[in-house]
Amino acid sequence: MPELAGFTPAFLAFLRGLRRLGFALGPEEISTAIQALACIGVEHPQLARAAVEAAVVRQPEQIPLFRAAWQQFLVLIQRAPDPWLSQNTLTANIARMRQERLSRPSVIWMGAEGGAADAPRDGGDPDLAPDLAVRRGASRDERLQHADFARLTPMEQREMRRTRGHLPTPSRVGHRWATARRGRQLDLSAMAEAARATGEWYRLRYRGRKVVPRPVVILCDVSGSMEPYSRLLLRFAHTLLAQRGRVEVFVFSTRLTRITRALRMHDPDRALEDALRLTPDYAGGTRIGEAVRTFNLEWSRRILRRGARVWLVTDGFDTGAPDLLGAEVQRLRKLARGLFWLTPTLADPAYQPVTTAAQTLVAAVDAVFPAYSWHTLEQTWRSTAMHEAPARAGLGALKQHRGG
Repeated sequence: MPELAGFTPAFLAFLRGLRRLGFALGPEEISTAIQALACIGVEHPQLARAAVEAAVVRQPEQIPLFRAAWQQFLVLIQRAPDPWLSQNTLTANIARMRQERLSRPSVIWMGAEGGAADAPRDGGDPDLAPDLAVRRGASRDERLQHADFARLTPMEQREMRRTRGHLPTPSRVGHRWATARRGRQLDLSAMAEAARATGEWYRLRYRGRKVVPRPVVILCDVSGSMEPYSRLLLRFAHTLLAQRGRVEVFVFSTRLTRITRALRMHDPDRALEDALRLTPDYAGGTRIGEAVRTFNLEWSRRILRRGARVWLVTDGFDTGAPDLLGAEVQRLRKLARGLFWLTPTLADPAYQPVTTAAQTLVAAVDAVFPAYSWHTLEQTWRSTAMHEAPARAGLGALKQHRGG
């Protein structure tokens, strides 16, 4: 093995090749891998491989690909005296491996029902084509949608800006009537007006209740315990505002701050930066009760109109007074059309609401939803976009969401 000084350029080329293979490697991961290699040394290949693998591999399916690339990397380093030739050969081989990995699907023989896996079907007719299940790996964007926010690397968090899908606008049936294509009541005035223009009453017009947008208020916890999730939660709120939804966004740690105007900026990175600049208590302590009380006193009458629904996004770890939290959450539930608790702690299947604040929230809200991935946030948004009033589901919803 060469010395570390001459080994470093080729090792950096190896890391760049892993990035081409789909590994999420940012400056932090690259620096960690180099430091690990410097501590272990290059004279013990297996220990060096284990150290680098621990620094760059994030998913189990990446392990065989990493080890194959590492083995090829060691062969090139030992046989190619020219560093430039070694780097370019390694990059070309890794690009070829990546193309093979993405282009070749895994084909699985399902076998005959009730028989051996290699037995022909339908009475032993060999001319009939066998049943095959073709399975391709999930795309990177799909994996990011289902990934836990706390497990994403900084580079993967930046890639989440591309994970945008069209989300339905929450709506409700209003009190005003309007002309509709179908309905139970005839719109005689519209029919008479049409008859004046055509001279006939051949076309029926109906009346129905207007469907109007439903406001949604997001109260997002940005305390220290929520830091792995808060940035991407705010990025999701930015996506909702970009679709021109009637959304109001507040953040709180030790006090409440309205950031709706800052998140309306088109550039998501600039919007998130401006929003966090308005939040002096970002990554601080948690006082849920005081934040909800401030919202009830200063904002509820202006915002909680026309059937508004409220998302309370927090992990349920509170340092404030439990009695204050219970009273203010109960008051907020009476003012809003629906109050939902979104918590990233549901990423753990064994989670139980053992804290006093969590038990208070479970008893007070209308429903509990997970909020630890982009997919769960989209599911929650669609679940709360219904016309009808939500059914009350406290601890029951906490048990039913598993796997959502």
